[in-house]
Amino acid sequence: MTLSCLIIDDEQLVVDLLSNYVYRMPTLSLAFSTTDSSLALEFLKHNNVDLVITDLPRPKPFGLTFDRINSNYKVIFVAGHTALTLESLNKNAIDLILKPVSFEGFEKAVSNIFKIIYVEEFIVADKQATSILSRQELKILKICANEELSCKEIAIKLCVSEGTIKIHRKNILKKLNLRGKLAFRQLCRSHFLKSL
Repeated sequence: MTLSCLIIDDEQLVVDLLSNYVYRMPTLSLAFSTTDSSLALEFLKHNNVDLVITDLPRPKPFGLTFDRINSNYKVIFVAGHTALTLESLNKNAIDLILKPVSFEGFEKAVSNIFKIIYVEEFIVADKQATSILSRQELKILKICANEELSCKEIAIKLCVSEGTIKIHRKNILKKLNLRGKLAFRQLCRSHFLKSL
């Protein structure tokens, strides 16, 4: 599977660096890159992409229309520093990486995207899973694709207690008939490795 990418950053050096990272990854292809938000918007109106990599903050005209163009793409935010959470940034946000962006950090964010895509496909393909899991459990299931997040980190991301996340994870494993704490993570990891 190859994801097409759009890169938007107000610094050309960052656009060039991120473009280079995309070229280094066989699972990504660069569809368009720019420092101009209006050009990015115009491109998104007429083209489909899977992944948008963008800096923070985006100018208001871009931010107001960003979610409305296409709900199918994932978003990686790149920032100098931020106190914002992914949930507050964009409903499609997958990761937030800080500048200067290392290739390792970029690669980790991309691997998280593939894990989440797999979970989404798993949920869609398994009608039983979508009928037996609550909305919150489905949300946590998608987040669990990121093996690097602890229960505490997921709790912070969703603004709930760590105990609540542990209960939801336990219920997900039971409802999907998965054994052990790492069963779902192993499922995601094995599929991810096959995809590369």
